[in-house]
Amino acid sequence: DIPDKKIYTYFKSFKYYLLYDYKNAVELLKNSNVDLGPFGNLKREFLLLRSEAGQALGRKDYYERAKRIMEQLDENNPLHVRLLIDIYIFISVIARSNPSKVLEYLRKAEKLALDYNVAHKLPSIYNNLAVEITNTTISMQYLERAVEAAENIGLPARSYLARLNMLSHALYAGKIGEFVSGIAELEPKLEMLNLRNEIIFAQTLEAYYHSYN
Repeated sequence: DIPDKKIYTYFKSFKYYLLYDYKNAVELLKNSNVDLGPFGNLKREFLLLRSEAGQALGRKDYYERAKRIMEQLDENNPLHVRLLIDIYIFISVIARSNPSKVLEYLRKAEKLALDYNVAHKLPSIYNNLAVEITNTTISMQYLERAVEAAENIGLPARSYLARLNMLSHALYAGKIGEFVSGIAELEPKLEMLNLRNEIIFAQTLEAYYHSYN
């Protein structure tokens, strides 16, 4: 969906993004004036937005910029659907001060992922839904769905954030044995895959555990 000869810069930037090297991703994308076509340009714009958010999550213009990209996409166009799902998930992270809006976009992402069989996005969607829902029972159900969805597609690493959230519930519920064994099982996997956000979350949970035990 992006012309082959023009795609190198986009993929190099995406590699930087995946490696958490947001500074180089932003620099490369901002200095790229190559026309990737209407849809390709929207993908590049969103990658720039995600990379800038990786550097500094708190800026106030991210939501409006994401909406402008979203408004140029069509939910009935299969080519656009994956990008739309990513935007809905992105908004759910940056718009936490508006829970009803977050839930609205996550429901949209879930529907598209199910309708178009974009199954690898379901773990993130269900995990984010769990984080937003205040009812512990329903939250745990969504976390279990996230783990199940990841296992069903053979990508267990996509379940690790949800599993950490399940361990967080266990810790706050006083289920110390479950928490300790779960963290001990997960941490080597996180380190092996260099999942930075999950590693930080696991270390935060461990610090909380050690401060009270």
